[in-house]
Amino acid sequence: PYPTVIQRDKSITLDGQQCFGVFETNPERIGISDAAANTLTDFPDPPFKGEKRKEAQFGATLVHELVHRKLAFDANGNYIPDMADKPAVAKWANQFGWQTGGRSSWSCSMKEQCVTTYAGQANPEEDIAESVMMFVYWPDKLKKVSQAKYDFIKNELGLSESNQVKLY
Repeated sequence: PYPTVIQRDKSITLDGQQCFGVFETNPERIGISDAAANTLTDFPDPPFKGEKRKEAQFGATLVHELVHRKLAFDANGNYIPDMADKPAVAKWANQFGWQTGGRSSWSCSMKEQCVTTYAGQANPEEDIAESVMMFVYWPDKLKKVSQAKYDFIKNELGLSESNQVKLY
């Protein structure tokens, strides 16, 4: 509905934990932490090494947060506050083994199809964001871990291989 500010932050703390990025709705902004370019995680290794790995992590964090922004609004630009009410998230949760025990309590029965540790520990929206990040940066790993998630992103979310970023 209006432009999203993208801002680099020295650090970001969410729920008492340091994180790489955050999407906020009031005011609407995406914050990317310096840690996203300096911290080595389970993504992406390989094929990225050295400085390319830092660039990939920073860019992947931005992609991840842009997915949250995309999922936050319906086709008319109306904000959808509850994750379970987001159509793509609900369909993803149903297809990939996510169950809710309440608004913020989720568990996944198909963690082997999650592309990062974080994706399997959080909730279906984070799983989507991590999977799209892999679709863009490392599609072969996503296909290896879950061809079904790759297909969902391609068919349900409308991304194509021409949207992918090649850093290697």
